[in-house]
Amino acid sequence: MNIDNNSINKLDIHERAENHVYARLLAAERELKQAKEWDGRGAFGSPEEIEETKQKQIIYAQRRVEVQTYILNKLYDK
Repeated sequence: MNIDNNSINKLDIHERAENHVYARLLAAERELKQAKEWDGRGAFGSPEEIEETKQKQIIYAQRRVEVQTYILNKLYDK
């Protein structure tokens, strides 16, 4: 793969920050989807404990999505 360094160097710090936060948002969205789809595989405990763990992971992932969305929106507001 040939990366054009000239196009990379043309990005200012604001554009690089937007790209960085957007990549983090995509990762957080993927983690949220995985948390929602998790079937408890690999976990130990009662079904209630496993469901509690799943719900906590969903909440954590949702917060990450919200924070990254907030940061990205603030970057675009400038």
